[in-house]
Amino acid sequence: GDASILASQGSVVLGVRRVGAAAWLPAIAGVPGHHADRSGKPRHALLEMVVMARPTTKGGITFLHEDVLRSWLPEGAAVELVPLHRVDDFHIDDGS
Repeated sequence: GDASILASQGSVVLGVRRVGAAAWLPAIAGVPGHHADRSGKPRHALLEMVVMARPTTKGGITFLHEDVLRSWLPEGAAVELVPLHRVDDFHIDDGS
């Protein structure tokens, strides 16, 4: 993966796994970068991701439900991220 993808801002496809685990799970992430939070502070070195790992009946994948995700990756657990592809710019959700 190309770590420079996470150095700026954007929408990113990545792989994620618990440290020491063998299997990688696909995820999508919003990397806000210089975009400010509600208090006006930039969000460099932060991202928010959705882990895509539950198979669908049509052969695709969808997100993990929160209870399953918390069981697989408890709060505070160490993870490894591999950025795979920058899809687009980071778009702010204005609630509309």
